[in-house]
Amino acid sequence: SHHAGLVPAFKEAIEICFAAGLVRVVFATETLALGVNLPARSVVIDQLSKFTGETHELLTPAQFTQLTGRAGRRGIDEQGHAIVPWSPFTTFDQVASLAGSRSFRLRSAFRPTYNMAVNLLQRHDPDAARALLARSFAQYQSDREVVRLEQRLVRERERIEDLRAEAAALPDEPETGEGDDTPDAIADAVARLRPGDVVLDDDGDRLAVLGVSWRRGGRARVRLVSVGGHDLRWDLADLDRAPHTVGHIDLPEPFTPERMSFRADVASRLRRTNGGRSGGKRGFARRQRRNRHRGDDPRARLRRAETEIAALERRARREEGSLPNRFAAICGVLRDRDHLDGWEVTASGRLVGRIYHELDLLVADALVAGVLDGLGPAELASVASAFTYEHRRPTPPPAPWFPSPTAADRFSELERVAKGLRRVERHHGVPESREPDAGFAALAHAWAAGEDLAVLLEADDELGAGDFVRNVKQLLDLLRQLATVAPDAATRATARAAADSVHRGVVAASGAVEVA
Repeated sequence: SHHAGLVPAFKEAIEICFAAGLVRVVFATETLALGVNLPARSVVIDQLSKFTGETHELLTPAQFTQLTGRAGRRGIDEQGHAIVPWSPFTTFDQVASLAGSRSFRLRSAFRPTYNMAVNLLQRHDPDAARALLARSFAQYQSDREVVRLEQRLVRERERIEDLRAEAAALPDEPETGEGDDTPDAIADAVARLRPGDVVLDDDGDRLAVLGVSWRRGGRARVRLVSVGGHDLRWDLADLDRAPHTVGHIDLPEPFTPERMSFRADVASRLRRTNGGRSGGKRGFARRQRRNRHRGDDPRARLRRAETEIAALERRARREEGSLPNRFAAICGVLRDRDHLDGWEVTASGRLVGRIYHELDLLVADALVAGVLDGLGPAELASVASAFTYEHRRPTPPPAPWFPSPTAADRFSELERVAKGLRRVERHHGVPESREPDAGFAALAHAWAAGEDLAVLLEADDELGAGDFVRNVKQLLDLLRQLATVAPDAATRATARAAADSVHRGVVAASGAVEVA
């Protein structure tokens, strides 16, 4: 096995044995495929979705290629095998599109941080700093997306004016019960389609569903075969009515929709089902086709266009948060927290520029407020762990507990500082900093005080040894930074002692595996 819950030394031993061909099967999380070039001939990916921290999303083609191990073995192996077990939550088309895609779009994850903003302003004037951000790849991607959305909005707004004029010319009478279905009803009906379902086209002819592929933004495409064996596509955005299932056929095996012989077999089975037509639905379908061909009811098209424009405007607002604008908002927060005087970096601002951490500004504010001063090494380790630890288990986090009353009081002070910071961030429209989490405080205190690893793992039976090492190493990195940047000399000395006290045992052994 090879996963995050194991101590690094064990995972490194597994990698060495695997590379030497001594291990036939490894059960692993994605960490094995991440940056490790190993001779895996077959990879089984049991789940094609990934938790982003908020939702589960389908893997991208680049992530799929990385997990199969093929990205790092181009030019080494001619062939590799990836196996994806059947799942009711993933369609065959989704798997096929992932495996067959060669579209590896590079998306910049670059975002301005407080630390980066301070360091830019220490080296450049405000205009030069904004110009640097405006030339970044992330800004280029954002600008390109905004331009594309704005162009589409211009076209849609022009079209909606024409539709409003058409709708205004119609008599004021209620629409008949044969009006269009709502977009939600159409989408729900498309989502219910399964391979082998039989639906009607506009002429009442039967079509067999081969699959539904969903894309980002809620877009979907239905793949179908006609009674003549023709390969057809329906786009969700173009459907005015919810597709109605009138039957079901068994599709040939193996499922090879790209082959003409497969589609011919499907068409043959379709023709044997009521002759390929449905007289009861035929008149309705023809009315639907006539309505669409003569332009349909402008009032229904107007409603659809207004809904689409509202969605486009929401996307454009999200994309318009350009990097220079985000930089200005971040500087507003720094100014309100006294780390900037105008555009000049203050003494506390220089402290922010020396802290490299996800919660860089909160750490600096805590140091300035003296929250971390006057503590012992174990107490400092327990309070500092609130910056590095984040509860990620599906169960609710337990109530925080500190062995030291002083450390508990300091954590309460830290929460007040964090609350004030988030209030300022909301005011300036900056994403709020994560709240400090005291879930690891008791373990950090005990480890820094010399407690044995087995005792700690027994006290928290849900925590794996590897997770413990990972959390302590993150804490160790922060403590070493505090030992350098803390304004108070005594706090710097305590941070050094705390860092030394946690860097022992299995933590110190991490990364020290050697091949005999």
